[in-house]
Amino acid sequence: HGWGDDKVEFETSDHGLTLTPFSGSDITSERTRHLPYLAQSLPSGETWELEARIARFPATTPGRWYRAGMALWQDPSHLVHVSLIADDVFDHMNLEALAVGANGPNPRPVLVGGFRPRETTGALLRMARIAANRYRFRASYDGHEWVELGVIDIALHEAELRLYVCGDPTLNEWGRNRFPVTFESLKRVDVAGEGGDALP
Repeated sequence: HGWGDDKVEFETSDHGLTLTPFSGSDITSERTRHLPYLAQSLPSGETWELEARIARFPATTPGRWYRAGMALWQDPSHLVHVSLIADDVFDHMNLEALAVGANGPNPRPVLVGGFRPRETTGALLRMARIAANRYRFRASYDGHEWVELGVIDIALHEAELRLYVCGDPTLNEWGRNRFPVTFESLKRVDVAGEGGDALP
């Protein structure tokens, strides 16, 4: 799946699914065109927790606001996601949870943590539905030390789960500063004994 399929790249291998976005794409603005994503149905039950494993995130790519992560998507004005983010204006990269159209006085809450020097890395991203319209986010670079990003309240109706990658939203051209990100797996982690699914 993806907006503008002629401008995005999807590649499968033994290592997982690699998504390469159009340089000018962005999930948190109106520039969602040419944003590659893999759509999945949401798990059953009122509460659940999902884990996306990113095998390779090239954080030293030149450019601004690169992201890769897992989103619950209703429409461009109603979504929530957890992601890795890197920007060559800063020496660090970090983990982030962000919503658009959230409940409460702040419709665009941002939760950040896990600051570290920019380098090519992997990560585990977790999103948990802990109650109706309430989601908890945490993430880890190594699967041992976890960053608790926090909780966001947002009402989403008929949302779908998406793994996605954003390019540099300040650009508007194809082929500059290519940013391929590889997802290794997506699994439900709140069910005892349930294993992960390889992608795609």
